Amino acid sequence: MEGRVLIVDDEPSLLESLEMYLSEKGYTVACAQSVSEALEKNSSFEPGVIILDVRLPDGDGLEVLAELKRRNRDSGIIIITAFHDMETTIRAIKLGASEYIPKPIDVEELEKAIGRVLKASYGSGQGDALRIDPSRDYAKGKIIGKSKAMKEIFKAIGKLSENRVTVLIEGETGTGKELIARAVHYHSPYKDHPFLAINCSAIVGTL
Repeated sequence: MEGRVLIVDDEPSLLESLEMYLSEKGYTVACAQSVSEALEKNSSFEPGVIILDVRLPDGDGLEVLAELKRRNRDSGIIIITAFHDMETTIRAIKLGASEYIPKPIDVEELEKAIGRVLKASYGSGQGDALRIDPSRDYAKGKIIGKSKAMKEIFKAIGKLSENRVTVLIEGETGTGKELIARAVHYHSPYKDHPFLAINCSAIVGTL
């Protein structure tokens, strides 16, 4: 199961190229082009990693993500999509995705992501550590960004919003620290509690 990879995408050329690349790297690969085929292959093939496109011809990839995790909790899921933004990234992480990679796909980055997913799922037993309530939506502002660094921030928001821990966000003035703090808060189980923004520069030093 660990070395089995299921690729779910409706682009035949992409499936063919990824199947060839991963097979050469020693993985056993199966492909599906629809939600229904993905669910069937998930049961019969029992993949260790599922590479899942967000948009499929017969359904929403994010909706099927939750069903795939329900049927096979040990499988790590890597989301791939050409339509990447903060909301989609955070929703995917909250639904149980371990990684989020934009198209066009860098195959070397994908291979590294597969390695990380397998290590998390079968090495430390923490494959489900990112799963939290998917029903909560954040609508208190938008964080815009498509760089690799911003995608890592979006994934971090999804992870941090699960845990009741103190989070220190550092950055220069105007870099969006409060936006990130709000995103973490409004994706957390405590979103119905008040979010208090404090102007630290206005606090006297003797307080």
